[in-house]
Amino acid sequence: GYDSMAQLPNKLAGQLLPVRDDECGDYDCVVVKPPALGAVVFWDHEKFDHPAFLMSGSFTSYLEFLVAQLVNVYQRNGEMEPSYD
Repeated sequence: GYDSMAQLPNKLAGQLLPVRDDECGDYDCVVVKPPALGAVVFWDHEKFDHPAFLMSGSFTSYLEFLVAQLVNVYQRNGEMEPSYD
């Protein structure tokens, strides 16, 4: 696996900004160059030369998705909902 977000391939290093890792060597990345500037993509360490898929058209909608996911997965006391356990 990858220990650092800095291990994106050189080809992608100037195009993607990693913002979250899944602890398996994969990253959610913001695209920092046109034509998809601001979009969020999933970079799969097994694909290497290109993002695996589009996650969101903007960083704002990506954050809204994450917040909604956290609200649905965790109870107010911080414990995980039994259905996600």
